[in-house]
Amino acid sequence: MATSSQKNYKNFIRSFLFGLGILFLAALVIQSWDQLQHLLTTIHWPIFILSVLIGCLGNLFTSLFFKELLHKYGIEVTYHLTHKIFFYAQIAKYIPGKIWLLFYQAMLVNKIGATRAMLFANVDLTAISILISAAIAIGLMSFNHSFIFSGLCFVTGLLISMLIGKSCYLFASANYIFSYIKRLKNQLGSCHTDIKTLKIVTYYTLFWSTYLASGFLMMFAAFNFSVAQSANYIAYLGIAWIVGVLSFFVPGGMGIREFIFIMLAQSLSQNISLELLAAIAVISRFWIILQELTGISLVVVWNFYKTETIQFGGN
Repeated sequence: MATSSQKNYKNFIRSFLFGLGILFLAALVIQSWDQLQHLLTTIHWPIFILSVLIGCLGNLFTSLFFKELLHKYGIEVTYHLTHKIFFYAQIAKYIPGKIWLLFYQAMLVNKIGATRAMLFANVDLTAISILISAAIAIGLMSFNHSFIFSGLCFVTGLLISMLIGKSCYLFASANYIFSYIKRLKNQLGSCHTDIKTLKIVTYYTLFWSTYLASGFLMMFAAFNFSVAQSANYIAYLGIAWIVGVLSFFVPGGMGIREFIFIMLAQSLSQNISLELLAAIAVISRFWIILQELTGISLVVVWNFYKTETIQFGGN
């Protein structure tokens, strides 16, 4: 009974924090309403849509890398199923309780050991994504001061990403701990270290490229910022994203990212109004959700096309 009460309490806390995040976003919209109204009439929509599509392309590359991580932990899936697992989960992450995301992904695979593979693959992907975001943020903030240091950020991030992708340290540690539990002994499956170095380098480089290209285009389309201004705000948004991911109790980092972004921008930038910062936070959230919805829409269309093709072939 105590365990059930604890679960109910945790679910209540997650739902409550998620609700607070929604309220905080609503407050930002109200705070920056005049600014947002002006932006919606002046935004360069073709460039903004292009930024969304490039961001969605970055998610596609991440989905392909996720397939490699599933293979690393002994689960083989098709490209079609990989995209379905990855993009559908972008919406599931907003459901209070991150465990549901893993269960949802595992149910789509429906194979023995799927939940375990999803857990470790998601941990690896999250660690690498946080690492890349941190490397990009630090690189952007230091770019005007030292191009060489920015280059070192890129190389350092790549080397650590390769270490995470090609190693089984986390898996081995978990296996060692669980080996003392008779029921779980030898139940973790396997971990392979045969992910090709070229695939990690390619994913890492493509993610950097799409991340930066989509971010700079979005800032220019919505706010007409210069490259230097955009670099700073993209860096702040990246750090805020990391904090949002690490705030496990708040689904989708709702409200947390926006709060951290505004605090960072206010403390590190000068001569910018709170209304404009709130507008950047709201537009960037809207921009990310559009990328997620675009990815899901493409998967739905692909599912429909495959179904129609099968039915036509069957007739």
